[in-house]
Amino acid sequence: MKCASILAVAASAVCLLSSPVIAGDCEVCIKVIQDVRDSMPKTDVKSKPKVEAALGSYCASSSLGPREKKICYYIDPIKRDVAQPFSTGMPSDRVCKRINQANPEICSVKFPIKTAKLEVKDL
Repeated sequence: MKCASILAVAASAVCLLSSPVIAGDCEVCIKVIQDVRDSMPKTDVKSKPKVEAALGSYCASSSLGPREKKICYYIDPIKRDVAQPFSTGMPSDRVCKRINQANPEICSVKFPIKTAKLEVKDL
């Protein structure tokens, strides 16, 4: 009984440690992928060329913030790698996790911390 619980805890620890993306990571990437998904008709989401075109048109938009532009800069050379999991219906966080393996800088882009009332955990 004790051995089984120790193995379960060890297995869950290995799963958590092996995942390079945690809840707060890749927030900008997740937002960009979700915005692209929301801008497309549901019928076009399954088509890789249309996903690549939607990524291009989203990134060409002039209303993007600096962090979204940075993600677009990182995603542009690997559009095909982004379109593959995107077109299979994979959730945005999983798409970002997968493309983070190709370019680890993607998940390093974060939104700024609001400085009105900082807590120790935010720093």
